[in-house]
Amino acid sequence: MDLIFLIYRILLVQLMAPPNPLPANLTNRMVIMKRYSALIGVGLLFLTAVLISPLHAQPSKTRCLNIRAPQEGPAERLYFYSASGDVERLLDLRKHLISQGARKVNCFVPFIVVCEMPDALPYETLLLNSDITAMRENEINMDNPTGFIYGPKWVKQCYQLVDRAKIENPSIVFETARHDGFSFAPSEVFRRTTKSMPISSTEAEVRNFKQNSDVMLGDILAQFIYPESLGPQENWTDQALSAASGAAAMTLIFFQESHPSYPIDFLIRNITRSPTSTEPIGFVREDKAIWITDVMNNMGYMGDQSEFLQLVHQFNEEWRQRWHTDWAFTAFVVNSANDFDHRFGPGLTRYYAFGEHGGPCLAIPYPAGNPGTWTFRQVLKHEIGLVFWGMYEEPTQTTSCDDYSGYLRYRNWNKTVKYGPIPGSKEGCSTSIIPAFCIMNIDDVVEWWYDGPPCRHTDGMFGLADDNDNGVPDAVDEAPVVEFETAALESILTDEFELRFQAISYGVPNRNPYQNPAIRINYAVPVKDVSYKVNGVGPIRLLPADGESDETTEEFVGQLAELIPGLTEIEVVSRNTMGAISDPFLKRLYYLGLLYAHFRFGFDKDGIGISWNMLGDTFGAIFDLHRIGTDPEPYDSLIIADVQPSSTSNGYFTPYACVDQSVVPGAKYRYYVEGTFSVMYHGEEITITKRSKEFEIIATLPISKGSFISAPAPNPFRDETWISIIVPPTFRELGAQSPTPNGIPGGKQKTPAFQQEVPTVVNVTIYDAFGRKVKNLHSGSVLSTVLTIRWTGTNNNNQRVPSGVYFIKARAGDWTQAEKVLLLR
Repeated sequence: MDLIFLIYRILLVQLMAPPNPLPANLTNRMVIMKRYSALIGVGLLFLTAVLISPLHAQPSKTRCLNIRAPQEGPAERLYFYSASGDVERLLDLRKHLISQGARKVNCFVPFIVVCEMPDALPYETLLLNSDITAMRENEINMDNPTGFIYGPKWVKQCYQLVDRAKIENPSIVFETARHDGFSFAPSEVFRRTTKSMPISSTEAEVRNFKQNSDVMLGDILAQFIYPESLGPQENWTDQALSAASGAAAMTLIFFQESHPSYPIDFLIRNITRSPTSTEPIGFVREDKAIWITDVMNNMGYMGDQSEFLQLVHQFNEEWRQRWHTDWAFTAFVVNSANDFDHRFGPGLTRYYAFGEHGGPCLAIPYPAGNPGTWTFRQVLKHEIGLVFWGMYEEPTQTTSCDDYSGYLRYRNWNKTVKYGPIPGSKEGCSTSIIPAFCIMNIDDVVEWWYDGPPCRHTDGMFGLADDNDNGVPDAVDEAPVVEFETAALESILTDEFELRFQAISYGVPNRNPYQNPAIRINYAVPVKDVSYKVNGVGPIRLLPADGESDETTEEFVGQLAELIPGLTEIEVVSRNTMGAISDPFLKRLYYLGLLYAHFRFGFDKDGIGISWNMLGDTFGAIFDLHRIGTDPEPYDSLIIADVQPSSTSNGYFTPYACVDQSVVPGAKYRYYVEGTFSVMYHGEEITITKRSKEFEIIATLPISKGSFISAPAPNPFRDETWISIIVPPTFRELGAQSPTPNGIPGGKQKTPAFQQEVPTVVNVTIYDAFGRKVKNLHSGSVLSTVLTIRWTGTNNNNQRVPSGVYFIKARAGDWTQAEKVLLLR
């Protein structure tokens, strides 16, 4: 809808604007056609907007999701360890690594950053602070005691267990994780703090409550709170905390590994032994507000039980903004070691865990269920899926196949019967497309071992679908648009132009049915760069004017020079940081000017032949040939008025030629061409005059038919004499090794097919009557033309030679000829 009204506005501007400043012979017809076209287009677009607007009304608020596509190719896993635990320095390093192309960047606050760095860059060059140590995975000594959670050894174990889970039975791997003895000491312990002001539901809405986990892309702050009651029922041991936090970290890595080509990065924060006066494991689902409120109050986030979700949201927002992440959620991990079945609640109402649909939190026991501690990871996946708008897909749930959820409003098509249709059970939505085991449709204990990725439609709810298979998640698969500083056709009077425009990401519309359309937020990734072509030549890449690709609206400036007169079309293509590329956006310029090119001066039996080309449009200009000099006073004479084209234009250039017959052979002359035309510009007729640069040439001497050099003139001479030489063309066959002269002196030259003209070697030498070399007058290579050369009666040492007979010998390509001249002193 926004695009429709944008086009409408552009056409309306075109309709109401004054006539474009085009040449007089084109203006009226083009303006009339354009106005009628614009009028029809406006009417059609207005009718279309009225008809479809109720179906596509979208929120106007767009927020930057500062993510970029990970680099492809081989990568090496690197560990960066901060012994000081300085969080700010660690986060600065993390940002720097991402800017250098790192992928799968996980920050285990406050000690470790782990990433995959493409191209195996020397990791020492990536360090920003001396207190941070960089290590390759094989350099981490497994026997090296870390003394606390998130040491190199502990984090390496998490990654190794995830790697093993890809090829081994997950039940064995996760049981092993329970007993591997992660080293542990509390990373962050919250105690009762000073009371703070309560948070209201209105304030929570202002702070985008239920909007902290819209899509599973970008930087995600995952906070794990481990409550500890005042009694002995739920006291955490160091070993249990280590194993639970390790399993939680592996669960996050699982989501990352399920989509290795997507930018999914985690900041993982553990808050251990957070005090509570309750026993959370004994509460039923409906009473979760009691113990969560108690935990949050003891952490300083004050409010009553009716506001428990707002309290968690306030906690998420505070740390999300402090650490500049895109999303945040909190997981309450409850100790169930002393509970007989490791589930919440008493009696028949017991359940594994619960997650709030769309966040801000989830709650889960550790261990989770009877089969073993490895079920904790599988249950946690399921609950994190709920936080990111995944739906229940078990056949026993009340959700329907026709329910929709998530940023992309994806259908709940994974709701299947896990073992195929069973008499008396619900039929699944599909029996052929979607496999039965998905992290959101497992409701039987015996299936918690499954370690597969999210199913296709679950990914859609997370915002990770890629329905067009272009490698870009659909939630951010929207290329920027280009808005020029002046959208209409512009007429300019110089051949230089500063192209200014904006590239803007509007983002894929948020269609989450569980969010009020009035407060939905569209997320767009930053504009990365643009490229443009000028009349099909290019592309030329431009970076944002501020040098940073970090905003959804970026300014661009391009400098155009030596424009061809007439219409210039500039095609601009924009690209965002996820690699989505737009269709071309067109900018049109009309340069009102003249462009001279390819001046040539040559031999003509009647005088000096002058030819040139005009590039682009000439606008019906009149061209005059001028000759200037100082004989004896400075003068500027109009030699030939209204020079006509020597042949028709080929659409790119128009050739002109004339002959100055009023010349004296051997004399030096300077010329320029001046063109003049009139045109309508901003409603007024103006006259534009442009002259070419000046050229200097010596008038050629007459050359007899069958010769390629003239007789010297004057002859005899005292101070100087002149000679003119026809330089024949030389062609090189494409792929040939040597040039081949072609042409006949005094005749027409023919260019063979598939050959290219190259310079011809020309040597002119003076000899005395005894055949001794006196002076080299010219030695070099030139394209076919007529050379006129002067000899002042000196030798190679610039000493005057005596009177006598001399010979001027010229060799041009394969042609050789000599002329006699008499010097008199």
